[in-house]
Amino acid sequence: DKPGNADQVIDTPLVINSGSLLFLENLKKIGWHSPELHVEGVDYEICLRSALYGFKVGLLNATPGLDHQSEQPTTSIKIFGRRISYRSYSSGRSKEIIKSYAYLIRQSARNTQLVYMCLLIRSSLITLFFIVISRVFHLFSGSQNES
Repeated sequence: DKPGNADQVIDTPLVINSGSLLFLENLKKIGWHSPELHVEGVDYEICLRSALYGFKVGLLNATPGLDHQSEQPTTSIKIFGRRISYRSYSSGRSKEIIKSYAYLIRQSARNTQLVYMCLLIRSSLITLFFIVISRVFHLFSGSQNES
């Protein structure tokens, strides 16, 4: 569930950029996406650089037809009585995701963006947990399906 009213812009430190609107003048100042990052990291890196330049990042819930979560295949498991959905990625993509997080954590530490660094560490640990869960699940289920 998304917080706030549908037409309210909510200040947030990190967002996924799928379907983003950016001011071209600001994007020219902060620079385009880094070629060093995989798909997972470009979103957060734009947020980090935006903060360095004093720009705000906002989340707008009034985006009919754009539901990033439901358009990607997920697997669901039950842990401690709660059903949790996650994405199962190939080994290659999982490695790129981990490399991207490591790069972003280093960048936020270099720029003394400690709040961002903590958010990225938290997000990377959650992601790593589900990568491991996915591997274990596929190992024991005998599934060879890697997305």
